[in-house]
Amino acid sequence: MAATTKPIAFAMPANYVCVEANGPGIADGAIIPFGTPVCMNGSGKILPVTSTLIAADAVFLGIALDSWDNSQNVYSSTGPRMLFARNCQWDCPLTTNGLGAPATLIGQLAGFVDNQTCSVGSAKALFRVDAINANGSIRLWIP
Repeated sequence: MAATTKPIAFAMPANYVCVEANGPGIADGAIIPFGTPVCMNGSGKILPVTSTLIAADAVFLGIALDSWDNSQNVYSSTGPRMLFARNCQWDCPLTTNGLGAPATLIGQLAGFVDNQTCSVGSAKALFRVDAINANGSIRLWIP
């Protein structure tokens, strides 16, 4: 599976927490779509989440509340004002599951493979599975 460059539908919860990143640059060539998980690497660059970044202890910022395109590297040194949702649920469009039947996944921990794929039972699982959607995808709690 590959990371998405398209926005993902994200229902704005009434009680989410907003995290702001005002100034750090966006990684060269990175496209951050609305509704996708985002992190900051050890160099202070913001980019779409990947399992490699999470394993390297990148700072998880939250779910993007806008889309940012740095394919022309205009935000490489100083980025725009960026807002991210926390304290909310997020529907992960794609899921890899190493733990069995979907009903057994509720309450388990999941991690990110990329900005649209979650893995239940992954090595760096940080987010609780709150629900299984009708299409089989999972809903994560983003603290």
